[in-house]
Amino acid sequence: MSDGIKISANDFKGLEFVTKFNEIGEKIRVDERLMADKLRLQGVKAWHTNDGWNDKEKRKIHMAYPYFNDGVNVGDKIAIGDSEPNIFTVKDIKYNILAIPRDSMPYYFY
Repeated sequence: MSDGIKISANDFKGLEFVTKFNEIGEKIRVDERLMADKLRLQGVKAWHTNDGWNDKEKRKIHMAYPYFNDGVNVGDKIAIGDSEPNIFTVKDIKYNILAIPRDSMPYYFY
C-alpha cells in the first residue's frame, strides 16, 4: 500500500491535463504579481477585477475580492480590470449601514 498517487498507463491524458492546468495557473499567478508590482509603482492602492461589484453607471466599486488592497482613502488611486486595468482616483468612500461591522463594506466612488 502506498500513500502516493498511483498513475496507470490509462491515466496519461489526465496527467497531461493536470500538468497543463498547473502550468497555466502558475503563469496567471506570475502575471498577476507582475501587474500588482507595476500598479503599486504607479501609486495604486488597490486593484479589483471589473465584475458585478463594479457599478460603472454610479462609478462605485466594492473591493469584494481584490487582487490587492493596501488601504484606500479619498484621493488615492485604484485600478479596475484584469490584464489591462484602468486607473481611477477615489472621490468618496461610503459604507453600507447594514454591514456588521459598519465599516466592513465600503464603496469607493471614482
